[in-house]
Amino acid sequence: MSVRDYQTYGEDQTFNWLNNSTSLGGVLAYPTGVGKSHVQANIMRRALSYRPQSRLMGLVHVKELIQQNVNKLVEAWPQAPLGIYSAGLGKRNMEMQITWGGVASVHKVIKDFGRQDLLFIDECQLLNPLSEGMYMKIIDQLLEMNPFLRVIGSTATWWRLGLGSIIEGTIFQDKIVDMTGVDAFNWFIQQGYLTRLITRPTATKVDLSGVGVSDNDYNQTEAAKAFDQAAITYQAIQEILYYGQNRRKWLIFATGIAHAEHICDQLNLLGIPTTVVHSKIPAKERDKRIADYKAGKYRAIVNNNVLTTGFDDDQIDLMAILRATISPALWVQILGRGVRPYYVLGGAHRSILDTLEGRLWAMQNGGKLDCLVLDFAGNASRLGPINDPVLPERKGQGTGDPPIKICETKKLHQGYTGCGNYNHPSAKNCEVCGAPFNFAVKFAETSYTVDVQANDAPQMQWFDISHVFYEKKVGPSGKPFLLVSYWSGKRKFTDLVFLGSDGFLLHKAKGWWAARFKVENPEHPDNLPPSVDQALPYANRQWLKEPRRIMVHVNKKPYPEIHQYEYE
Repeated sequence: MSVRDYQTYGEDQTFNWLNNSTSLGGVLAYPTGVGKSHVQANIMRRALSYRPQSRLMGLVHVKELIQQNVNKLVEAWPQAPLGIYSAGLGKRNMEMQITWGGVASVHKVIKDFGRQDLLFIDECQLLNPLSEGMYMKIIDQLLEMNPFLRVIGSTATWWRLGLGSIIEGTIFQDKIVDMTGVDAFNWFIQQGYLTRLITRPTATKVDLSGVGVSDNDYNQTEAAKAFDQAAITYQAIQEILYYGQNRRKWLIFATGIAHAEHICDQLNLLGIPTTVVHSKIPAKERDKRIADYKAGKYRAIVNNNVLTTGFDDDQIDLMAILRATISPALWVQILGRGVRPYYVLGGAHRSILDTLEGRLWAMQNGGKLDCLVLDFAGNASRLGPINDPVLPERKGQGTGDPPIKICETKKLHQGYTGCGNYNHPSAKNCEVCGAPFNFAVKFAETSYTVDVQANDAPQMQWFDISHVFYEKKVGPSGKPFLLVSYWSGKRKFTDLVFLGSDGFLLHKAKGWWAARFKVENPEHPDNLPPSVDQALPYANRQWLKEPRRIMVHVNKKPYPEIHQYEYE
């Protein structure tokens, strides 16, 4: 499998930032599961190729993520001058040019490492600039040894409770790349890089009215009493059994150690091979249980505060959440455990994953077309979807009550019977059952519900194209875009190209234009005109290649979507 274009884009943007910004820190924001470890690895490789005498350090808070980052670096660069400093991994090397380490181990001996030129912090949302924590102590001492130190953070959640965005008031002044927004996240799903989530409302409800807040989240002792009741656990397990009949692997989040043990015991009594992990289980035994679960010895694994970060199993297709949180970062991290696609290549070479068709074929072979989320804790209605969560504000700032859409079960919509699932407010049809909305907007008491991703397998179809038309349009925000219409008989499909934009939309526009532009243009050396008005004179067959046929995701809601182009 080749380096993906969005990963190369992240590398390029990082070196643009290093060369053109004077800020101490910048952030790479990618969703869980799309390979930000690969991005970090390739940045390290390129950094040493540009400046061979540099010294680089990567830090993270758990040994699993240290090992993951080490593996990706060795995969990208087998000869990397790499050392590991981690008590959890039993390694204490500080002589190599690149060090990946655990923050708890490194902070005690940071001066012994000497000058560092680049510091990478994985899961950088954990850095708290308002405390004298380990990360800040390390950064302060590294700056004493090298005032030109630069810090690159990576995260799927670039915010923190009580602080709001980590770009404000922290060592991170810039977003180098942000691909966590709604459009970018949905693009990853459409391209077969991530798996869709479906979040269902549950019949079993947990009353949290008597649970207080401490340390920026629900008080865990009080929450454990609310969740760990025999009747609630039994009812929740019955729902898990019902919805999990055809699901391969279950991941369950519990509230408290005793609660996790109780769920595990009940599932085993009901004939579901289940294991449990929590902080009171010795590390070696915990690692063994996780390895046995990944190997298929257990169908379900129950955890308490163990498997939210640093744990990946791409076969997980059901998550049951019996743990409440008010932290959007924790909620997104939990949901992120289910979005990794499960590719089965069937003997085909891994290069098949370099194409959309190949990825969709490999997903079909794997049998995991979505991941079902059973949210018994009401997190979805408090915190929103993984691709558009309710972001925390700085203390003293309110967030308001965003709208939601619910596919009503008691009404008929133009012949459809609603399914009761949660939908993002922008949805025109229920993304699970397809029922059209009548556009009546409801308001939640707190925040909007989760974006339910469609569970229908993508249906792809090729269409021969006879004509292509280009025209300037203006969106609701007042920004112009290039509307490209492809005609196949009486059917029309469209592309929206946002020239003159920035961020991810600009990246998509560059890719779209570069794939079609026939010759070098001295007027625009990178070939991309800076505006729609300047692009229109080139929008014809003389300058742009036009596809002979296109592949369309015909059952994509609410509109069909083009996925591939074939030229003469």
